[in-house]
Parts: sequence; structure tokens; C-alpha cells
Amino acid sequence: PAALAAGARAQQGFEAYTKGYNDGRFNRSFAPIADVAEGGSGAAAGGGGGWGLSSLLKLAMAGGMIHQMGAPAGAPWSASNLMASARHMSPMNAIFFVQMLSSLF
Repeated sequence: PAALAAGARAQQGFEAYTKGYNDGRFNRSFAPIADVAEGGSGAAAGGGGGWGLSSLLKLAMAGGMIHQMGAPAGAPWSASNLMASARHMSPMNAIFFVQMLSSLF
């Protein structure tokens, strides 16, 4: 069993599978294993930075909303138009906008 456990550690990503297999093979009771690799979080261990395609699409949608709010009805873009549009935004659009921005960070 110790040799099997050492071999399981050598194969990254198959620890849970190997542990379940060995538990069944040696008729041991089920004991869960942590899915996160030792020494880091899931994003850090997997190499993902968190800025995937969905984050970029959310950012593009937020940028489009900000641009439309700053240039209503074909007027040139200005910060004063943006602030006026933000003050008069419907509650549902405001909730959508805040949710989209909060999910980015």
C-alpha cells in the first residue's frame, strides 16, 4: 500500500481516483480527499489566472454600457453625460451593472 500511495503522488491529478481505488481494493471505508493540491489554491495550482473568456466578455459588456451611458442618442461622449445617465438608470439595469462589475474583481 505504501508503494501504491507513493505512485499516486507521482501522478498529479489522479490522487482522489487512486485513493478510492485503493480503499475499495483493501476493503477500507470511504474517506474523502481534498480536491485542491497541497501548497496552493485551485487557480494557482492549475495555472489559471481568473481572467478567462467569461471575464473578458463581462468587461466588454460593462465597457459597452459605460460608453452608451456616456454618449446617449448619438451625442459626443462626456463624463457629465455618464453621470447623468447613471443617476437616471433603472433599478434593474443598475443591479445588472453592479453585479457584472462585482463579479470581475
